[in-house]
Amino acid sequence: MTSARAAATSVLERFLGDSHVIVQLYQDNDDFRELCDHFAECHEVLSRLRDSTKADPARVKEYETLTTELEQEIRAAIDAVR
Repeated sequence: MTSARAAATSVLERFLGDSHVIVQLYQDNDDFRELCDHFAECHEVLSRLRDSTKADPARVKEYETLTTELEQEIRAAIDAVR
């Protein structure tokens, strides 16, 4: 399981210009924190899969899709606060 710090860092790195909003949401919103945790876990698995020469292309695609969907949900949450 991904640590809270790793999850927040992963999202902050992906959405560089929104750090203030991300920190606020991460501290105050359980659903957002869960989104960040899932994003970090998916991103970590995807990175390992991409680095592997034996990775199943279908599994890589699955994690790319999951990561993109989570990014969209995180973006929507950030935009809703603005």
